[in-house]
Amino acid sequence: MKKLWSLAICFCLTLLLTACGDKISPKKVGDMLSNEGIEVTFGDNMEENYYHYFLNKDANFAIYFLKDTEEAEEQEKSFKDPKYKTFLVNNGNLIVYYYMNGEADQELDSKISNFVEKFDELIEDK
Repeated sequence: MKKLWSLAICFCLTLLLTACGDKISPKKVGDMLSNEGIEVTFGDNMEENYYHYFLNKDANFAIYFLKDTEEAEEQEKSFKDPKYKTFLVNNGNLIVYYYMNGEADQELDSKISNFVEKFDELIEDK
């Protein structure tokens, strides 16, 4: 019965997100990160084209919703420093994160990679 309710909720969320266009809410992104086993704290910037989070208290994480791939590639160039890890995701979205203490966490890297794949699929379905 629990699985049925979970599927129903996921279906409703998918319909809601589709009805709202390509935009995904900050909460949805936070939930997707949490589902990967990442501790998520919402940052102070949740603008229309930019969401900011802290992950596991060690990493700064942001998603930029840009108008196209060209703009995303331009934005990505501003993160030249090797401390930044960037992912260009479908239709002009850019994901950037870095470790505030400078020490990479391979487990968190793996969880973020899993999130990026799922986020890309979700955006691709739109």
